[in-house]
Amino acid sequence: MAHHSAALQPFRPDQLAFYNDRGTAVLEGIVSAPPERRENALRLKVSVRFWQRGEISRAVQGEALVYTERYADVRYGDSLRIRGAPQTPPTFDAFSFRDFLARQGIHTVVLNAEISVLERDQGDPSAAALYHLRAEANALIRRLLPDPQAAFLAGILLGDESNLTQELAEVFRRTNTAHLIAISGANIAVIVALLIAMARLLPRRLAGRAGTLLVTICGVSLYVLFVGAEPSVLRAAIMATFVLLAERLGRRNDGLTALAAAIFLMTLFNPLMLFDLGLILSAAATLGLILYLPPLTQLSERLLKHLIGAERAQPLVVGLAELFLVTIAAQITTLPLILLISGTFAPLSLLVNLLVAPAQAAIMSGGLALLAIGALWQPLGQFVAWLVGLPLSYTLAIIRSAAELPAPNVPLLLTPLSVALYYGALLGLTAFAMQHPAVRRRVRAWLQRTRRSTALIAGGSSVAAILWLFVAARPDGKLHVWWLAVGKGSAVLIQTPHGAHILIDGGENPQRLQQAIGDRLPFYKRHIDVLIVSAPHDRLIGALPALLERYSIGAFCHNGQRTGSPTFAALESALAKANAPSQLISAAWRLETSDGVRLIALAPQSVPEVAVRPDTAPLILRLEYGQARFLIAAEAAPEAISNLLRTTEDLWTHVLQLASNGAADSNPTRLLERTQPQIAVVVAEHGDLKAQPAQTLIERLNAPLYRTDQHGTLHFSTDGTHLTVQPAHDVR
Repeated sequence: MAHHSAALQPFRPDQLAFYNDRGTAVLEGIVSAPPERRENALRLKVSVRFWQRGEISRAVQGEALVYTERYADVRYGDSLRIRGAPQTPPTFDAFSFRDFLARQGIHTVVLNAEISVLERDQGDPSAAALYHLRAEANALIRRLLPDPQAAFLAGILLGDESNLTQELAEVFRRTNTAHLIAISGANIAVIVALLIAMARLLPRRLAGRAGTLLVTICGVSLYVLFVGAEPSVLRAAIMATFVLLAERLGRRNDGLTALAAAIFLMTLFNPLMLFDLGLILSAAATLGLILYLPPLTQLSERLLKHLIGAERAQPLVVGLAELFLVTIAAQITTLPLILLISGTFAPLSLLVNLLVAPAQAAIMSGGLALLAIGALWQPLGQFVAWLVGLPLSYTLAIIRSAAELPAPNVPLLLTPLSVALYYGALLGLTAFAMQHPAVRRRVRAWLQRTRRSTALIAGGSSVAAILWLFVAARPDGKLHVWWLAVGKGSAVLIQTPHGAHILIDGGENPQRLQQAIGDRLPFYKRHIDVLIVSAPHDRLIGALPALLERYSIGAFCHNGQRTGSPTFAALESALAKANAPSQLISAAWRLETSDGVRLIALAPQSVPEVAVRPDTAPLILRLEYGQARFLIAAEAAPEAISNLLRTTEDLWTHVLQLASNGAADSNPTRLLERTQPQIAVVVAEHGDLKAQPAQTLIERLNAPLYRTDQHGTLHFSTDGTHLTVQPAHDVR
């Protein structure tokens, strides 16, 4: 109960949280952490110093979590004026956001805030430099890798999960693999090993024990600050420091002592860390490795010696311990906590963790090599990125495939008492059975004999795998059309038979669009040949500025209309940086590719005025290949459809996109009669009744209806004669 009382403590008039839930106010403060661009908003941590409401003003202290327009130009250290309603963080049925933030010293949130920058660079210069380096590292990863691989690697290396989509985060949660994107002891161990190796390169008078210790501890401390000093990272860093100090002083290392000392120091300065779930799971996993990895390794060695002999068993045990036994040991001490929190047991998650565990060391070490080499010479860094992309893609493929399997989740309603009894019995039996640990034998001679051939085999296999990926990514001679499930808004990706890519609109969610594009473009391609915006509606262009930071475009086509929204301004800025030719298009415009694909604009007849609503004069396009036809209309008001029907004679199509989420008045009976579609497509949104097809329209349709909210991304392919559709999800 202590964490609840801490989260709900009364506040003084000089504290910001005292003024929560009192309506709109003006705040002033400094951005105290790097801004996080989430799917639909920019999230800022602000150290507030001033509060004002009407004629009443106060000097206050307190941290606030502020949500504002996603493309606002805000950096760490900016002094801001914020207009919004300070609120107490909410508490949900299965999760208390209030308690979660309270453990970080945050007791106020401000949603939909209006902000203005008063001054720049008011933060700590050293922190600003570190945050800038982190941002550059993240940008490098995102230049060299597509999503979701880039978002996954940024989470592993940098602790930056802001580019993970909610969909992918849910996949990690369902398969109990969310720990893979949490920085912990494995990361720190790799960093320590690298720092020790670097310290040995120092001049002899500096590279002694003291010099190595100083370089390593300073390097680990900088890395902790670099990735955000989360409790689990801090715990691992403190333990590593104790181990290094013990070696320097010639004392015996003891994992249990180091773990206990680290937890004691952390909770001494912040008792609320005792209730941090990340720290609890990290400490539990470390405890499992300390207590159960040695006996599991010894047991495996005895069994293998019995089966295949001692000489062949020892090398296998080393690999078995590193690849699988580590996961099993950690599961012994973490699984009950996970079951207590989730309330369900996914048997498949145990197998998934065993399958992906061997790839994680390669991802971590390869990711660090990517950053180092890519920063020095990007072309070579791109090759390293392709190598790292192999274990990243393997891990994601295993996790995503497991999430799609109809494996049952067994309800297990554990109580805190039952979990406490489990740990009591487990630790009691462990303490009873513990003896002096035997020295672990490792056969280095076998590794030295086989090191060269192993490296050649691994290198050749990696090159062969990359070549195979290049071959597999080649176009198949068909036209492919994807209606991407990107949440709000429409996004249509076209791949021509020879492999050119055309993107029509992008939806509103940057992370979901980038993941969808990264899943479908060849892994080595960061170029979209033609980008078309059908209308300057925020729901259609919101994701494009972020996309243009990572993908180049060959040409930009639009209907010529401009708006005054911040999102449109961000798109214009991104297009200016992209330096791609821009073409204003209207009815009768045609794009014909060398492989026989035709894209024809059917509307509007002229450039719409600025004051006109974007959906009253959008681009309505027809895609043709051989005998196949697609009619693409994202956001179109009834008057736009009326104009189309009046000015265009030939409207029949095989696949019809129902405009405006399937609104009845934007898809009249006359349109259905004129188009005579064999298949209807609608871009719909989960949980928003206004963004789902009208029941009256569904009843009028004389064709199968595919919906992105139910079927996911819709994939059409055609050779010009036959047409197939493959939804991401089957709906029964």
